Amino acid sequence: KYGSGAFMKTEEEAEELGKSIKETGEHSGLPVTIHLTPMNEPLGRAIGNALEVEEAIATLQGEGPEDLVDLVVRLSGEGDRARAVLDAGSAFEAFTCMVRAQGGDLNQFPQALGCEESPLFSPNAGQVERLDALGIGKAVFVLGAGRKHAREDVHPGVGIKLNVKEGDTVEIGEPWAFLVHSGKGVEEARSFAEGALKVG
Repeated sequence: KYGSGAFMKTEEEAEELGKSIKETGEHSGLPVTIHLTPMNEPLGRAIGNALEVEEAIATLQGEGPEDLVDLVVRLSGEGDRARAVLDAGSAFEAFTCMVRAQGGDLNQFPQALGCEESPLFSPNAGQVERLDALGIGKAVFVLGAGRKHAREDVHPGVGIKLNVKEGDTVEIGEPWAFLVHSGKGVEEARSFAEGALKVG
């Protein structure tokens, strides 16, 4: 990945890292394929632990956001076949079999318990020109989805739900996202999130 929300900020840096990974893998006798994917805006529409699990399950059931589905299909190497499996929901059936085989409980996924949603409204009308992944990531972090120290608790339910992606149009006052929070860091998160949006 490359872009504001990735470790490698430019495509050139990502390409160099990819070449190094490929050479290392092939030196060990492994076939390696590198995919360079942008991370200037968040992938999908859910950011946060439980929210991303919910979105992943929806994707396995054929109801995922277009950009996430496209990436899964691309990385699968199966093209149209992979898309058909996702669309039919049979990927979720395989997933549930894997969970049960390992003794997992399908009713124990993290949930946004004890959280409430606060809308973020577009300051003007126009096209979304930027939805900066780093700014959105910082917003989710201060809500409690990450930790600065190993002993800090992570809240599994907090995060951001996006209503828009880059290229979409919005009206003034329209909710472009929702902060999912437990009351912690809301104003700081709002500031980070609002700074990540550019509507032109």
